[in-house]
Amino acid sequence: PNMAVTFVLCAALAFASTYYGTRRGAATEDAAAQVMRLLHEVEKVDERAIRFEEEEQRLREEVERQRGEIDMFRKLEREEKERVQKVGMENQRLKKELEERERQRQKEEEEEKRRKQEEANARNLRGKPTMSKLGEGKAVSSMKRIETLRQDLQKHNRQEIIEKYGNGPYVVHVQLEFPVSAPGGAGPGDFTIEMAPIELVPHSILRFLDQVRHRLWDGCSFQKNALHAVLAAPVPYDRLDPEPGRLEEEFRSRSLHSISFREYSEDFPHSKYTVGFDGHPGGPGWFVNVRDNFNVFGKAPPPALGKVKDGVETVERLRGMPVETVGIHKMMVDPVGIISMRVIGDGSSG
Repeated sequence: PNMAVTFVLCAALAFASTYYGTRRGAATEDAAAQVMRLLHEVEKVDERAIRFEEEEQRLREEVERQRGEIDMFRKLEREEKERVQKVGMENQRLKKELEERERQRQKEEEEEKRRKQEEANARNLRGKPTMSKLGEGKAVSSMKRIETLRQDLQKHNRQEIIEKYGNGPYVVHVQLEFPVSAPGGAGPGDFTIEMAPIELVPHSILRFLDQVRHRLWDGCSFQKNALHAVLAAPVPYDRLDPEPGRLEEEFRSRSLHSISFREYSEDFPHSKYTVGFDGHPGGPGWFVNVRDNFNVFGKAPPPALGKVKDGVETVERLRGMPVETVGIHKMMVDPVGIISMRVIGDGSSG
């Protein structure tokens, strides 16, 4: 179209020069000047059109590149989800197998105990000692299989921690709300917990981080002050829940109620301000040691899975909460509310 305009203008210029050449020289010069200005404007329009076409092409290429990147990110995201899902399924399989092996071991131990009792009764009757080598062998073999399953589960749990929460360190922030009866009066408080090395107690750490990630502790409370430790439980801090057991049932519905076995490590003992799972084998409740408790828990202590990093003054406020005796327990007169618990740096929890 621009070339056609140029041709028309040139023809007009030629005609004007021929027709008016002798009669209207001055007018012809003006017309020619106008035509030249028009030609110059056409050239500018052509240049702008070329620049617009080049910019349009560049934008199209940029759009295609970004689409390619988006497709690649979506593919990586799908692969990551599939990998995490496979790890979770494998952990569930190992957990079920471990629990089955544990039941089988307990059954074999009960049978061995019964057999030994029968042999003892027989010795009393005959005066001849006997023993079941076969039964002892089965028990030893069963314990070895259980230990192998535990190690396999721990290995997969370490991998799952890294998949979900990165390479560490793993830190949990705890936000509390103290009642009027607390030392210093009512108001907020907080502290952070840094997890133990995942090489020591990965099964317990993963269970605790997953509980926090799903926000199961939001709205729960610290209920007990046992003088050597303060304990948190899935109980609402206002004690007015119209559905008793609702919060604890949320842990069960996500299969995060307790750990599968006691995973204590002597390399991470129950020193002052360490955090551990309460109960047997452990969970969902947890506690903070407010003194060194190396010899409190007997031969099979619960796992210590982390230690208070910042905010020990908040833990000391918990330690100073007034108590009342309920049965054999030292219960806080007024519970301390857990407003929220978050894994620091975990984007999925936001």
